Amino acid sequence: DRTSLTTVINAIISSSKKNTMAPIQAERIVERMESNKESALRPDVVTYTSLIKCWIESGRPRAADRAEEIIDLLHRRYEEGHAECKPDTMVYNVAMNALAKCDTPNSAERAEALLNRMQDHYYAGDADLTPTTQSFSTAIQAWARSRDPKGAMKAEKLLQTMHNLQESGGGNVAPNTIAYSTCILAWRNSRRSDAGQRVDALLEKMEHYEEKGLSSLKPNAITY
Repeated sequence: DRTSLTTVINAIISSSKKNTMAPIQAERIVERMESNKESALRPDVVTYTSLIKCWIESGRPRAADRAEEIIDLLHRRYEEGHAECKPDTMVYNVAMNALAKCDTPNSAERAEALLNRMQDHYYAGDADLTPTTQSFSTAIQAWARSRDPKGAMKAEKLLQTMHNLQESGGGNVAPNTIAYSTCILAWRNSRRSDAGQRVDALLEKMEHYEEKGLSSLKPNAITY
């Protein structure tokens, strides 16, 4: 059944770093599932999420492109009446992770575009696409790794959006040590003349929030 075949794909993921053909093998399983006449055997959003993970673990350059293609495919299949393919927060977060780990020049912009797409669906009433702390942290990570001249500013803007959403109750979002540490990394990677001042300001904010009792914003060894 679908669960068993998805389990097979998950087993392939564990070998994908050593087996360069792992994502291709997973794709073949999904293709067979897609052509099955029995709905119980066709792939669902969990299956496709596992497929994206397999591409990520393989380290293949096509992982980011394939992740975006799968997001588009899931939306199409859901609109065609395949309820089991309804996109959710998990598959979006995994797809953004694929982009965050990609070295192409525009990968960070593409990751943030996915985050914005997710938020658009959420604000249109789709609770299955509720943005989370991980969603924003992954987009911030994409900008931190991008070495784009505007990457640090983009990362800090996302961090501020997390604060705004926490205050307004929009989504399941709350800034934490990981988000701040990744934003600090973005500034350190930016090579801007004001990077040191920006880092100090973020550290001061973290210490301020910690003093107010927010242990989730306590600086750690990675932050420093």
